[in-house]
Amino acid sequence: VARSRHPAPPLPCRRDTWVKMGLAIAIRTALFMVLVVAVASGRGSGETQEMELVEDGLPTIDALLEELDMSDLTAKFYEAGFTETRYVLRMKDMDFRMMALEWGVEKDAILRVRDAIKNYKIERPVVKIEEDPLLKERNALRYGRLVINGSTASFEYFSGYFSAPMPRKSLSLALAWDNNSHACDLKSESAAGEAVIAHRGGCSFVEKAWNISASGAQAMILVNNASNLFHIASGYATGGGNLNNDTEAPSNLTVVMVKHYAFSALRKAIAVGADVRMVPLKCTSGDVKCQPILPDEKDIVLEVDSGVVEQVGSDIQHEFLTGTWGGIIPAGDVPTVAADPIDGCSALQNSVSDVTGRVVLVRRGRCSFGDKVKAAQDRGAAAVVVADLPGHALQRMGVSTPQLADMEIPGFVVTAAAGDSLFEAAQTGGLQLRFKQQPGMTESWLELSLTSWPKTEKDFNMVFRLWPRG
Repeated sequence: VARSRHPAPPLPCRRDTWVKMGLAIAIRTALFMVLVVAVASGRGSGETQEMELVEDGLPTIDALLEELDMSDLTAKFYEAGFTETRYVLRMKDMDFRMMALEWGVEKDAILRVRDAIKNYKIERPVVKIEEDPLLKERNALRYGRLVINGSTASFEYFSGYFSAPMPRKSLSLALAWDNNSHACDLKSESAAGEAVIAHRGGCSFVEKAWNISASGAQAMILVNNASNLFHIASGYATGGGNLNNDTEAPSNLTVVMVKHYAFSALRKAIAVGADVRMVPLKCTSGDVKCQPILPDEKDIVLEVDSGVVEQVGSDIQHEFLTGTWGGIIPAGDVPTVAADPIDGCSALQNSVSDVTGRVVLVRRGRCSFGDKVKAAQDRGAAAVVVADLPGHALQRMGVSTPQLADMEIPGFVVTAAAGDSLFEAAQTGGLQLRFKQQPGMTESWLELSLTSWPKTEKDFNMVFRLWPRG
């Protein structure tokens, strides 16, 4: 078979094909890298910088319309709810056209307002400040303790739903200065930076809050008229309708409620110039006590349960536990007298001048601790020291619920042996006592009360390890 002498057409060049394929891959890779960089920078993901309108220095609606010689439209803007220029700034072109149609106004006239508004429209990036998560959690807590400086007890509070966060500092106290201290008519007096105490009643919670806020106060302490607490609310049905029907509450005022019997301690704190601090507490299931969560607030002593009392001029000192009702511990060297009658169960026969501002010594027995404290308080005493019965381990004293509202001064309990020493010194005259806080000894005394008295040296050493050390 004869074959053609002409060769077959050549196959495409493989080298050119590979070059083209490599170029295509390189281009695609480069495009992919550009896309990755764009996404990483937020441009490729559709994310945009959040902006906000600058509202500083905007003219009023009245001034803007007057400038445009369109004051006849002022009433229509107000009727439509556009009482401030910032509301008009947010309107779209369609809103202006619809406005012209509804009002029967020339479209060109309304568009003049639109164009004038655009001259004032300035936007700036929103600056977001990251809040400390621990502080954020702390500020959301609605329960805590009201700590009076130098008091033997603190008091529960519930914060209002519209309350500003609890201040992270101590505040001085003031009692609302209107009739019955209801804060319903405070006039124009100033309480700048203070915590104002107000009684419940007389007007709404919102009115009290506005009045106290207007005085420049930083906090409102509302004393309930009962021994329960609840979170104060604002809004409809709570505003009373006496503030231009405004039921909104001030946002810059800390608001807490305390039980009725806290008032006597607060009133005493005002008299002696003691500050107060609100400490938010976190309550966790299974924990015996609720605790602060900020490190600096964990160091605050919520309750002074114990300490030592020194007989001034000697090296003698005695441990004491405090009464649970509160009262501010006297400062400095305090003159001390024995009660007459010695058990303090009836009106004291001591003269007022002998008791006023002094510590009164009484023996335990025949009546309640509350009766003893009230008898001394009625004579002007600064504090009461109760000598316990022989053989008793110390325990903190309490009073009945009805008596809580009457307690203004603190009480201290010492051992029978310590009481004998104090009474003996008081008989010679000139006894002065100096109180020093040493919180935390109550549990040690409780352990001691549950432990049998040691009979051997080994047992004694075991008990001694439980003994509180000063």
